[in-house]
Formats: sequence, structure tokens, C-alpha cells
Amino acid sequence: MNLQSLLIFCTDQPIIAAIIGLILILFALKKPKEFLKTLLFTVFMAVAFYVFSLANKSMMTGVDNSKEMNTKTLKSEQL
Repeated sequence: MNLQSLLIFCTDQPIIAAIIGLILILFALKKPKEFLKTLLFTVFMAVAFYVFSLANKSMMTGVDNSKEMNTKTLKSEQL
């Protein structure tokens, strides 16, 4: 989920976005230590997901390039 899709959700569903924001603010005011732990855990998981997705994209690019090189090699051997 990127920032643009979050903004689209907030403009399409303002009541739901306001309720979620209010819940987060109340949680932060009532239990700031738990809110901070939850926020840090969420940020950590988002970063981990981002790193894994980058690694997966890089790995798939390598696999595609390897297949392309093998195909070119087979075509040159057939000539």
C-alpha cells in the first residue's frame, strides 16, 4: 500500500478514515507506550516486507536474464 492509495481511501471513505484516526489518537493518548511499540512493530514489518519484495524482484530479474541467455546460447548453437 503506497501513500497515493491511502490518500484515495481517505478521500473516498472519509467517515471510516476519521474513525480509524480517532481510534489511533485515543490509543496513543491512553496507552502511549503500547502505541509506540505497535507503531515500531508495524514500521519494522513494512520495512521487512519492502526488503523482501525488492529481493524477490531482483531474484526474478536474474532468473529471467538467465533464461534469456540460455535461449540465445541454444539458438547460436543450432546455427
